[in-house]
Amino acid sequence: MQEEFIAEHLVEMCKEMVEYRKTGVLRDGKVSELHARLFNEEKIPAFDAKSLAEKLVYDAAVAKVAALRCNREDELKSIGYEEVPDDLRTYPV
Repeated sequence: MQEEFIAEHLVEMCKEMVEYRKTGVLRDGKVSELHARLFNEEKIPAFDAKSLAEKLVYDAAVAKVAALRCNREDELKSIGYEEVPDDLRTYPV
């Protein structure tokens, strides 16, 4: 669906989601762009597309953290990393 887009912009989208949870305002950024892509390209109704965009970002973030924590290169590659940078191997979770 939108996996490549999410993998490419995951960190930025996570920052937007943290800000959104704190302020209640989702700024015009990559999460909003994902919402629009789901609505326009996947033809998902607007409300459902917003919820789905948030869930997809959350799921990708959880998968990334789990992969980093377990040092699982295969899982990291499945969410868009070709190589695992050394700084990610030691990232404290």
